[in-house]
Amino acid sequence: MDNLLFYVSSAFVSLLLAWNLFACWRRQRPPEKSRP
Repeated sequence: MDNLLFYVSSAFVSLLLAWNLFACWRRQRPPEKSRP
């Protein structure tokens, strides 16, 4: 069970980090094409 818990925790942390990095990237480069 510990192995499964470790895997879930690692996946959750990875997803959270990826989401944070994506948000930062979007903030740095605002979508200019969205506006005509």
